[in-house]
Amino acid sequence: MTSHSTAGAENAVAAAEDLWHYAVTVYQRPGLKDALLALQDHYDIDVVVLLCCAYLAEKQCRLTSASISELIQTTRAIRGDFVLPIRQLRRHCAESGGSEGLYSALKAAELQAERAQMGALAGRFWPWLAQRDKGASVAANIWVYWGFAAGAADEPLLSEVAAILQGSPPQVPS
Repeated sequence: MTSHSTAGAENAVAAAEDLWHYAVTVYQRPGLKDALLALQDHYDIDVVVLLCCAYLAEKQCRLTSASISELIQTTRAIRGDFVLPIRQLRRHCAESGGSEGLYSALKAAELQAERAQMGALAGRFWPWLAQRDKGASVAANIWVYWGFAAGAADEPLLSEVAAILQGSPPQVPS
């Protein structure tokens, strides 16, 4: 391995750790977990990719449909072969009254699969971090992803997610 590729691997590992820390931190914001899970369950949105889009905006990286496509392609196999089947097993375990130990093990495995997915994403995006764009925004990045992934019209829940990720309080329905 050359020193250039070693540095690249180290940068990707550091970016993966930073993305994981970001995701774990923002996931704790009030209202975000429920909103993300609703997007995941109702629109098949990949929460890992969505959080990556927000993270990249925080790092001043503006995404395009082409870059979103690259991110999705990068993790398609991990998501399809590991994340989704483990999630399905975990949910089945919860719904069928499986043991708490099995449920916990499946939840831990799902989180590890999502972390591997973040590692793959970081391996793809870390070079983009050098090209800062002060115009990048969380809302813009996740709306580009939304248009690419869901192709749906305006979704108020996505606006709520964008607001929470940007540090604004969630909107309270009147």
